Amino acid sequence: MYTSNPSGTGDQYSDHLAVGVVKGKTKRREILSRLFSQAFRRLYYSAILAPKGYGTPVSKDTWEHQYKNGVWDKLNSIHEFAHYMVIVGYVHHLSETPKILDVGCGHGRLFELLKLFGFESYLGIDLSSEAIRRAEQQLIKNAEFRVANFEEWTPNEQFDVIIFNESICYAKHPLTVLSRYAESLREDGVIVISLCKYGNHEVIWHQMEERFLMVDSTVVQNREGHVWKVKVFRPTDSRGNRVIPFI
Repeated sequence: MYTSNPSGTGDQYSDHLAVGVVKGKTKRREILSRLFSQAFRRLYYSAILAPKGYGTPVSKDTWEHQYKNGVWDKLNSIHEFAHYMVIVGYVHHLSETPKILDVGCGHGRLFELLKLFGFESYLGIDLSSEAIRRAEQQLIKNAEFRVANFEEWTPNEQFDVIIFNESICYAKHPLTVLSRYAESLREDGVIVISLCKYGNHEVIWHQMEERFLMVDSTVVQNREGHVWKVKVFRPTDSRGNRVIPFI
């Protein structure tokens, strides 16, 4: 004759099963909620913010992870070389021995090319500690790298050239950031900006061209079909007057 298990093992198993089911449902709800939140943020950015020229900030943790895992090593490839050299060409055409600020310098690929032609001094800043650690491996005496958030950091000196190489698009308000940095240019100083063809970058370009005087522009395309625009700006309006800082 069947008798119940006095140890209550069956009841315990049922309890564990029920708890597992509840936890599973909770986990699924959390995942769905997170996915919905991400989808909503992407939709809101695409529909509302992007057309207004807003950028897409990336967290420090994400940058650290990507640099530690070699995601940006591709910047050293021949496919990236041409648009880097356009920047280098502009810098040294406009100033023989420039004092350079490189905003969003990454692991120092642009610096590696700039130093071949010389400069008065070079300062590179980046949000990623890992990127700066790697960049510092190629330091020379008149160059410096710092970990800094370019949306918060403010230069305390003047420069001949300020470079935003594929970085201004990561500012929440690109035009505001550019206008603030423009105040740190020496007389006749320039801002050199490179952006790949992507997302709302044409909107950002349009806003910059309305705010600053564009000196020149070059389009680069590699054999993989990637397209960059590299432009040189001065902080003056069409009449040659220095632009009032954008608030």
